[in-house]
Amino acid sequence: MGFWQDGVWQWQLTWRRGLFQWELGLVDLLGSLIEDFKPLPNEMDRVHWEFGKTDGYTAKSFVDAFYNLKYADVERKQWFSQIWKNLAPPRYEIILWAILWKRVNTKDRILKWKTLSWDEMNCVFCREVLETPNHLFLHCRYSWKLWMDCCDDWNMKWTCPLDIEEAFLWWNDSHFSGFEKRIWEAMFVAIVTLIWEVRNENIFENKPPNWRGLPNKVVLRVGMWCKAWKDKMSYSLEVWVNNWKSLRSWRGQRS
Repeated sequence: MGFWQDGVWQWQLTWRRGLFQWELGLVDLLGSLIEDFKPLPNEMDRVHWEFGKTDGYTAKSFVDAFYNLKYADVERKQWFSQIWKNLAPPRYEIILWAILWKRVNTKDRILKWKTLSWDEMNCVFCREVLETPNHLFLHCRYSWKLWMDCCDDWNMKWTCPLDIEEAFLWWNDSHFSGFEKRIWEAMFVAIVTLIWEVRNENIFENKPPNWRGLPNKVVLRVGMWCKAWKDKMSYSLEVWVNNWKSLRSWRGQRS
């Protein structure tokens, strides 16, 4: 679970089985969530719920704490409420949430742990500047090319935002409507989660990214997701991949 090193607690999580590739990002997320929580030396462990009037947990105290966090400020409320739309499976929405919160373990976060040297801290794609969430998901020339390729398919022009939160808000404030708007918004989730997966595959499996094939993976991923929606599309994935530009304005079930 962990150990003390020079008076500082270090988490060391172990697992009963080997992890799947898609689980590595969730492990990173878990590590980022618990890194600020350390056991106290020479004290017994105990359960403490800090959001209630007493140490005891109540459903009301949880709901109050949740809404206090959710509506802490207007800007946070704007994008927080736009994540959980069931456009993608929960694990992808969780990764998106972590990216917007900048809680994924990009190298600028790892730098704080002093586990990597400075010459290892540059972006895994361009190798030019320090890897931060904004650089990895937006400003890196390889990531930005993916965004531009996807926008071109919609005849959209986009100036690179300064921040990934700003990008998310702009993307969701589109002029599209209905099923087409859901496809557009799902593409944002698909793009950022694919960038994160490709980044992890490069680091942990030494697998170079195939940037030319990523736009098609975005389309395929969105097609898989939209078949699970309440107003699910009744076309096959093969038909979707080959004709998605015309099918994205689909209005309902085929007769």
